[in-house]
Amino acid sequence: LINADSIYQDSIVEISLIGDISFSAHINGEIIITKLGKKNPENLNYIQSEEKDGRYAIYVEVIGWFKERKVTSTSEDGPHNRYGMRFYPFISCFLSGSINIKKCLISSLTLNLPERFRLIWYGAQVTNPNGDKSRLNHSKGADRSKYVFIWHDQKVSSGEYKLNVPIRLGGTELLRLTNFPI
Repeated sequence: LINADSIYQDSIVEISLIGDISFSAHINGEIIITKLGKKNPENLNYIQSEEKDGRYAIYVEVIGWFKERKVTSTSEDGPHNRYGMRFYPFISCFLSGSINIKKCLISSLTLNLPERFRLIWYGAQVTNPNGDKSRLNHSKGADRSKYVFIWHDQKVSSGEYKLNVPIRLGGTELLRLTNFPI
């Protein structure tokens, strides 16, 4: 489960990985809190799962998974070539990260966002270690939406899962921000 409450560049992303057997994961980004799992002192992004209620789990909070969208291709950095929080309310960004799993496979990933944000459906790229793109489903709730990325018939039992998911404000939120002259 990947959970976020906002989509700004330094927003906190909560990552929960749960399995039936012991596993380890390398999670990119800056891990700011490890709620469950054992960090490797030599590589702080490498976490070993811990047993909880008969299952194995890793719970961490990271920053660095949200990236602002580039609008020009220059080698310079700064507000002139990014489209994000600086240009509120038309926020557009990517959830971009990777999870490298050892000793098991991920059968699905769920992205849980507040209702005011939407992912750009056909732009979402979530791939497994085989390079296979996931199938995408959506579960809409009153306050939050869950986007489920699913793989069937995977061939490998470990490796890197890559996420590159474009996210924007939803239509209801954009309408709320629009001023209509009378």
